[in-house]
Amino acid sequence: MDAAMIKKQAVKFVQSRSALLTVFALTVLNLLLEVFEVGFYFLYSAFVPQIIYLLLIRDLGPFDLGLVLALAVTSIYLVCWALSKGRRVFILVAMILFALDTAARLVFFFLYVWDWGVDIWIMIELAFSAMILFSLIGGTIAWAKLRNVTSDELHAVQEEVTQAEQTDAVRSVLKSTPDQGDNSPPKE
Repeated sequence: MDAAMIKKQAVKFVQSRSALLTVFALTVLNLLLEVFEVGFYFLYSAFVPQIIYLLLIRDLGPFDLGLVLALAVTSIYLVCWALSKGRRVFILVAMILFALDTAARLVFFFLYVWDWGVDIWIMIELAFSAMILFSLIGGTIAWAKLRNVTSDELHAVQEEVTQAEQTDAVRSVLKSTPDQGDNSPPKE
């Protein structure tokens, strides 16, 4: 595999990991918003932890079983994100888990929400789930293509990309700086 292909697949893999971290963060935020009964939530998140919380709300004093279980399930995404940096196979694990999450969302939609009437927000939620799933599928495909690439080759390409980004950033700063030119007073 040539360096350009490695670069392309590495970028897809990194984007997929970023999507996974975003899902984790927004799911935790959504759980907190639900705990404090704020009345809105973010779409780019997992569904199952929120359902676990809503189904298992039990006030056990300072210990809320539903929240603890929901956060435990959500933390699996964080673990997959962290482990996928060194062991890229964990992006596949995250994709499978999110595919199950999306399937649960679809089942919930067809069993319960369909009778209430189709709402535009439900369709948007399904679209966001599809976006996340496609991102994780892209990361899994990138992982599969990068399996035969050694860590040294991958790190060399990543270093090259980082240096190119830094060089581009310096060039853009230099282009945006006005030309000072000759500071001597104009000649008459």
